[in-house]
Amino acid sequence: FERPSFQINEIVILLEEYYGLFCKIEELPGERDLNFLIRPRNGELLVLKISNSCETFEFMNIQNEALDLVSKTINKRKVPEVLLNLSGEPLSLVKSSKGISHLMRIVRYVEGVPIAEYSPHTKKFLKSLGKMCGTVTNALKEISIAPFKRNLLWEIHNVKNILEEYIVFINDQELKKCVI
Repeated sequence: FERPSFQINEIVILLEEYYGLFCKIEELPGERDLNFLIRPRNGELLVLKISNSCETFEFMNIQNEALDLVSKTINKRKVPEVLLNLSGEPLSLVKSSKGISHLMRIVRYVEGVPIAEYSPHTKKFLKSLGKMCGTVTNALKEISIAPFKRNLLWEIHNVKNILEEYIVFINDQELKKCVI
């Protein structure tokens, strides 16, 4: 499935129509979805996500439920909070100019540094990270339905198949030995 196709001027209209927001907009990286950092006039930072057309309402709702469950366990300001649209709903169904339907939501932006960019990875930091991961995992046990099985490159249940498919692209024989 292709990433959603929306122009900035279309995003401006969607934000006004579904959220009553007039914002500055900056596109964020995203492989499958469109993500934008939005800055309403009140100065609060928010993130707009327009999902890939293959994402279902049920799957997006599970993500929302996961955020809510984790926020009850961890400091709420450290977990993105899903904002409701003008109809009081967490998700909005929107159509691109190509007529393709997508789900859209807004969450509060959480300031932070990606783990890959954080340094140094001390024992204390890694222990704290492990504790936080355990806390999140425990909170997610409360999700009301079984997880979806999908075939995304980064999902742990796909590791064996992905390695077998892409190992041919590794030319370094020593590195190949580490992967196999």
